[in-house]
Amino acid sequence: MAGNLSILCKAIAVTTLLALATACKGGTVWTEPLTETKPLDAAKLTALDVETHNGSIEFTGNPDAKPVVTVTMKGGGKTPEAAAQALAAVEVFIEPAGDAGRKVGWRWKTPKQKDWQATVSFDVTASPDLFLDVETHNGEITVKKVNRGVKAETHNGNVTIAEATGDVLADTHNGDVTTESSGGKLRADTHNGAITAAYAGSDIKLDTHNGSIKADLSKCGAIGGVIDTANGAVELVVGADTAFELKADTKLGKVDCSVPLSGGKASRREVKGTIGAGGSKLRVSTSTGNVRIRMAE
Repeated sequence: MAGNLSILCKAIAVTTLLALATACKGGTVWTEPLTETKPLDAAKLTALDVETHNGSIEFTGNPDAKPVVTVTMKGGGKTPEAAAQALAAVEVFIEPAGDAGRKVGWRWKTPKQKDWQATVSFDVTASPDLFLDVETHNGEITVKKVNRGVKAETHNGNVTIAEATGDVLADTHNGDVTTESSGGKLRADTHNGAITAAYAGSDIKLDTHNGSIKADLSKCGAIGGVIDTANGAVELVVGADTAFELKADTKLGKVDCSVPLSGGKASRREVKGTIGAGGSKLRVSTSTGNVRIRMAE
């Protein structure tokens, strides 16, 4: 009897601790993830808009695959019943947007209750021959293979874009940005995070407040723009055909440029001059950190 009582007491203690842990996390109970696959009408599709608030977004451009949207969602509430109700109230939609566009997102089917929460993530496969606009507030964004440009925005999460052609805008507030793009403008911005960019184009702007920047411009010809961080190192890689008017500087650190310069000047904290055939201005700067400029290996 004493042994059974001891086991019961331990069980009650564990249950109490779990309840306290849930309360410490804000008292939210979540359902198990529910996954659904929805067909995507890709006939004459030239633009795709995907939006959620809490959840990740992935896109893969594949001309040979069947266009689909895979949705993973969870409902949250103060009780398991409320969480289940929240999940049941999530409505995922795929709607026309303009003449040749589609919008993917979600909304509440019924008026939202005070304690309802939801996380909704999208994983989309479609033709790469479109313009992609994706946005979330809390979640990562991953894009692979888009031929007509990308706009990717999140507030909390990393942004990763690979094999993109056309204009690219990648923006987050808390997270790293990694891009691989060609043929259009590149804009990458974060407040707290690093930026890594491989770029073949003529117009670039990379900006972070707290983080390093690595920019591979070895496949560029003439290029101009701004590469700037407040707190972090900057590494710039150029190729045989890369050309611009350089101004590189740091306030606390040093500038190391091993690339041949013409018509310029160099000091510990600032380097100016013409790289290659020159042309547009490229400003490379940091307040706290070193700047390194080198040729591609």
